[in-house]
Amino acid sequence: LEGNFTQTQFGPTASAATTAPSITFNMYTDSQSSPPFSTSFSSLLPATVTTASDRIWIGLTTNAEAGALVYVNSLNGGLKSATSGYTVNSASADLSSATTGYGGQGGSVSQSAGGPLAVNTPFNVSGNSVGGLTSALQQIFSTSGYITGGSAAITLKAKASSLTPAAGDYQDTLTLTAAGAF
Repeated sequence: LEGNFTQTQFGPTASAATTAPSITFNMYTDSQSSPPFSTSFSSLLPATVTTASDRIWIGLTTNAEAGALVYVNSLNGGLKSATSGYTVNSASADLSSATTGYGGQGGSVSQSAGGPLAVNTPFNVSGNSVGGLTSALQQIFSTSGYITGGSAAITLKAKASSLTPAAGDYQDTLTLTAAGAF
């Protein structure tokens, strides 16, 4: 370099940080903030669509680049009575016109940043329509990118028929699972 130097500005700078993959998932109901969680149907009357007493809420935050999925599965695939031995089966249906049924609706989705959090089929319904709850894992909520402060609710609805045996112990157990797509 024989003294040929031209004075120029520094080039652009870049920086990067590596953070550990993380996911935070929580649940609560309209009236309960700590487990065990429960919600109930005041009564299952023939030809009447009944909404559960509390919604089930989820909270989701993840830095997963490809987002996250929230799954739901049902222990019984319906509201089962040990006393009567009968199950009000769960199915995707409009309970206004179905003879009997049980299922869930996803809704009230929001997030502080990232996302968006979405309700997946068959749970993206309203009114008296429900998505059927099965024993297999089903995607109920999803996001395709990182999300902060994600929130969503599950509303449960049921309808008995005139042939549904009367019993006070119709129940189901739902399991919610979140998985990040890192």
